[in-house]
Amino acid sequence: MNTPQSEKPDNVDLLIKFREGDEPAFIQIYNQYRGKVYSYAYQLCKSADTAEEIVQEVFIKIWQKREQINVALSFNAYLKKITLNHVLNYLKKVAREKALQEQIYHTIEQSSNRTEDHVLEKELRKIYDEAISRLPQQKKTDLPPKPCRGAES
Repeated sequence: MNTPQSEKPDNVDLLIKFREGDEPAFIQIYNQYRGKVYSYAYQLCKSADTAEEIVQEVFIKIWQKREQINVALSFNAYLKKITLNHVLNYLKKVAREKALQEQIYHTIEQSSNRTEDHVLEKELRKIYDEAISRLPQQKKTDLPPKPCRGAES
């Protein structure tokens, strides 16, 4: 039976060196696992650019948390979990941004409609007043009182 790559003795030595801050070990780990991280990220998010960003974030994260790596556990599983977390965080961020964009669009649309309504209302009021002013005096007195609309500009 084949032993997973992450559990081979030479890989454990590599992970120990990496955990101690050895940059050549990090480069070797990056070269060894970059493709797997990219494939998994791409499979989840369906975007090459996003998958590339995720790869960079994952390897930055493992460098920052290198002292916490447990060499007795599967490094593949560790990378997969970190990658999944980064993709989920990315998707949540995209969802929040989309919701915010929709909210801004809705607010702008409502504001625009209120402005248009106000302009139309002023134009209609002007036309109404002009039409009333052209009526004979007797017709003007037969009209119901003009409705109050609060403070007008």
